[in-house]
Amino acid sequence: MKSLAITGLLICFSFSEVIAQQPLSDTINIKGVEVKTRKIHQKEKSAYPIQSLTAKGIESVAGTSVAEAVKTFSGVTLRDYGGIGGLKTIMVRSLGANHTGVFIDGVAVTDIASGQVDLSKLPLEGLEEVSLELGNASQQCITARAQASASLINLRSKNPDFRNRKTNGNLSLKAGMYGLINPALLLNQKTGKKSWIGLNLNYLQAEGDYPYLVDNGPAGTHHETRNNSDITALSANAVYNFSPSDSSGFQARLRIYESERGLPGAVIFYNPHSPLFWFTPQKQAEQLSLVRVKEVTDGVEPSGNAVMAECLFLLGLYFEKHEWLKYSENMVMNMKNRIQAYPSSHSHWAQVVAMQVNGVTTVVATGSQARKFSETLRRKHKPYTIFAAAENESKLPIFNNRFKKDESLIYICRGSVCDAPVNNPNEIAF
Repeated sequence: MKSLAITGLLICFSFSEVIAQQPLSDTINIKGVEVKTRKIHQKEKSAYPIQSLTAKGIESVAGTSVAEAVKTFSGVTLRDYGGIGGLKTIMVRSLGANHTGVFIDGVAVTDIASGQVDLSKLPLEGLEEVSLELGNASQQCITARAQASASLINLRSKNPDFRNRKTNGNLSLKAGMYGLINPALLLNQKTGKKSWIGLNLNYLQAEGDYPYLVDNGPAGTHHETRNNSDITALSANAVYNFSPSDSSGFQARLRIYESERGLPGAVIFYNPHSPLFWFTPQKQAEQLSLVRVKEVTDGVEPSGNAVMAECLFLLGLYFEKHEWLKYSENMVMNMKNRIQAYPSSHSHWAQVVAMQVNGVTTVVATGSQARKFSETLRRKHKPYTIFAAAENESKLPIFNNRFKKDESLIYICRGSVCDAPVNNPNEIAF
């Protein structure tokens, strides 16, 4: 009887196990769950203000460089030095260009020549986003250089989409007045499951000879044309991207920029009643009810007229403009009594006087070794010496009749008298 009960119990358990293993009629097998949401932008997470332009906004910018894009942000002042081919920097909240860092995909952009990043050298083609960040708090991992900047301009490049094809790209052409032509080519190629390469070429050419109106107050107004503002530039960017996983990646970039630019002259607010210059144009003074002043006293910074007197004197030597030299002398003679009475308040004027009285030594180097010669001589020059070097023939007057085929020469001139040219910088003693 006991064995029968035990057998019945085992049969019951076995039957229950078989029933539990059978799937129910409403059971659904799920292989995986994919959850989608909108990606949160950095500016929505940052406690500090961030302004940005996305790809659609960049396309609507009336310009070809990053300079035209960032000037649309609030609190930004664009400093443009000489038309389309001139240096372009920005001030953010009245801080100078040295306080603003520029980064492309997290890599800092530098300029060894001037120490300031020229935003006109950075084309808009190939950019996904341009943003201006204050406070440097949108990213947790940033470089020490970025942390030391009061503000950051971040440029993010476009990531190609290879879902439909392995090769994609874009060819564009912009054109405008005054000889502006700007073709651009963007080409990306997938090289493997986790890697791709890209090439971005941008060419810019413009004459920049636009007209403008000069208002000299009582002396009247006249129309002028901007000269020497031409530019021919080529920008090339290459990138190699390797992403072994969704959370890691390696990227190598190569950027080459080559340009030839003119040197535009200044627009001078001439004062017909004095050899000194006004600090503001006539129309601006009338619109803002300002008294027009002539800045002549040197303080922590030299006065505007003292700088103009020096520039006219030096440029007169470079360009052999005798009228500029004469005008500089007239400015100094107008300030003669004040310089003698208050020398501590006219220190920069005194330097201009010293240059005019003692004369300036001109060192001109020409030929393939011109730059090397000039750098060597700069290390041992005395005060009041100016240098000019050209490896190829130049139209500047200071290089007239000073080129000889297959020769590198150095000319030392004092006033209108020049020594015989030499080809060894070590033979020259100032």
